[in-house]
Amino acid sequence: MIKTDAMQLDLWSAVLPPEVWELPGELQRVDRLLQSPGILAPLADVLDAERGRPSLPLTQVVRLFYLKERYQLSDAVLLQEVSDSIHWRRFCRLGLTDPVPHSTSLTKWRHRLGPEAIAQVNAAVIDGLRDQKGGWPEAC
Repeated sequence: MIKTDAMQLDLWSAVLPPEVWELPGELQRVDRLLQSPGILAPLADVLDAERGRPSLPLTQVVRLFYLKERYQLSDAVLLQEVSDSIHWRRFCRLGLTDPVPHSTSLTKWRHRLGPEAIAQVNAAVIDGLRDQKGGWPEAC
């Protein structure tokens, strides 16, 4: 069973000032891109919404894989950085009190989606950023 999205503010997140939750430039642009329905189209053939047990929402997985690819991080470092950063938590649709996924969850999703589908989604994000005003960050 595929959960596509799950973002619910907890009490602690709700009392923080709004500017804490505002995403910085690049993450804000990528967040908007990942909200468009067509961007996840390469994953439709790979996923079966009727089978399996509920797991991480797909939006969280895709966002975690984006950060991993963008910053060339190992799974362990990625999850530590997400755990430590309010902006990365927000980008990955995790509240302040939500647990960060275990690295084995990423491994399972990587096998389930396959490297081609993940690469296609990342390429679509990069193309979308290039098309937007501001373009792809220089560090890439």
